[in-house]
Amino acid sequence: GGIVAWGSNEYGQCGTSAGHDTGSNGAVQGGQPKGDGSSKSVTDFSSPITEISFWKPRPVRSLRGVKVVSVVCGHHHTLCLTFQGSVFAWGSNSSGQLGLGDTINRPQPEMIESLWATPVISLAAGSSHTLALTRQKMVLSWGRAKYGQLGLLLQQDSEREDQSLKQTHSTRFSCVSPTLKRQKSNH
Repeated sequence: GGIVAWGSNEYGQCGTSAGHDTGSNGAVQGGQPKGDGSSKSVTDFSSPITEISFWKPRPVRSLRGVKVVSVVCGHHHTLCLTFQGSVFAWGSNSSGQLGLGDTINRPQPEMIESLWATPVISLAAGSSHTLALTRQKMVLSWGRAKYGQLGLLLQQDSEREDQSLKQTHSTRFSCVSPTLKRQKSNH
């Protein structure tokens, strides 16, 4: 077993150290960077591809040996839950959605140390916020709060996971993050 990731890695959400550094080991295996560093690839909509992306699944090597039971993704961040109830987070952290107490992006998985004494049983991620359900059935929330998505009275971003929804006794939850899909037209 293990975790594999693919897709855009602009914020490190694939869990490698690649980020924006094309000189690192972020290239898809078998692929070699060519040319003068400018983009030579385009999307279906003729937009250049400028960030590092992985077009095939690849292992998240820093989690090798970790018993992961679930993975959740926001727009540019990823979290995983281990068998023991620990949480690892990586990717964009612009609103504190990683729960690491700051807003520094993480290109590789980092354990949320402050949750060590509070085993988590379920995770959910919105575009720039995260929720965790603890073994004691308490819902914790952190990240972007501009529109009240943390379920708290405040409407400012929370960089730490100590914001909790009081008197919440849940057994399951999820976040839905709608995405827009551009349709091709034959006109």
